Amino acid sequence: MKVNARRIAGLCAAVAGLVLVFAGPAAATADRAAPPSSIRVVATKITVAGANGESRVPLVSCSGVSITRGAYTGAVCYGTNILDVLWSDGRWQTFVVGTTSSNNIYNIWQRWAGDSSWSGWAPVAGNGTAINGVWLADDSPLTIKVVGTDSRYCNTWNPNWSGWYNC
Repeated sequence: MKVNARRIAGLCAAVAGLVLVFAGPAAATADRAAPPSSIRVVATKITVAGANGESRVPLVSCSGVSITRGAYTGAVCYGTNILDVLWSDGRWQTFVVGTTSSNNIYNIWQRWAGDSSWSGWAPVAGNGTAINGVWLADDSPLTIKVVGTDSRYCNTWNPNWSGWYNC
């Protein structure tokens, strides 16, 4: 199979330039500051996806690619989508498919705007599993979506994670 490097670079540039503005949740929790009223979402695709931006090809093995946010380096499952969210107060939050045997979903966030250290990688509540990445399902409240091995699942932040449910 011949790879066209210019086409791939063009696709990456087009996808990397995708920036959307949304309204988001406004509640607080004990361990995180209250999210602002709007967010900017940056979806970073590191593979060419199938119909509707989703691939239903299960990952047999998951090779890790390093990803660093703040002072923490983790591993993202190669070939999956990374979701970066920029809250209107200037804080970033990142969602990835990890390299655990069950492809669990992880996130990391800035504790305040300009935080150079970040929170550290943590699983998203509910032990979600994904085969192709993390996607934005809704903007108000923030809802992330994954494609599991048998269905699509969502998890909503309002003011805590709801746990995974069919969507």
